[in-house]
Amino acid sequence: MDRRSLLIAAVGTVISSTVRAQQTLKAAGQDVKPWVLHEQSGLSGVAVDLTRAISKQMRVPIEYEPMIFAELIPAADSGKIDLIATNMAITPEREQRVDFSRPYYNPLPEALVVQSSDATPYRTLAELNGLPLGAQKGSIQLALLQKTGGF
Repeated sequence: MDRRSLLIAAVGTVISSTVRAQQTLKAAGQDVKPWVLHEQSGLSGVAVDLTRAISKQMRVPIEYEPMIFAELIPAADSGKIDLIATNMAITPEREQRVDFSRPYYNPLPEALVVQSSDATPYRTLAELNGLPLGAQKGSIQLALLQKTGGF
């Protein structure tokens, strides 16, 4: 099942005990608007504000670090961060490594953009073989393209 959502992936089963021992909640997410905004006063945005609200409720200070998407789960695995706050699809493979919250955002379906001069009615991924394509490193979209082959 494809359950894409903006979520908080809480690392470990009892994040609060880990955080209380270190006294600072370390959060990270991909550096994408509107989830992370760079303002003169510092970082803000949906993910940043949400993690601040969580840390306030837990009465623990927070440090939020924008990261490259593909580095988020490895950073959580290594203990560099305590939680991931970003738009991340829930997959069985990811559920083996991190615990997910209940989804609170369901994004619109992905889009394919072609040149206006291209009137080809693409219906399958195989029909895109050999064309220049882009997908975020570490994303389910890239995994799908790689699984299809030829990309």
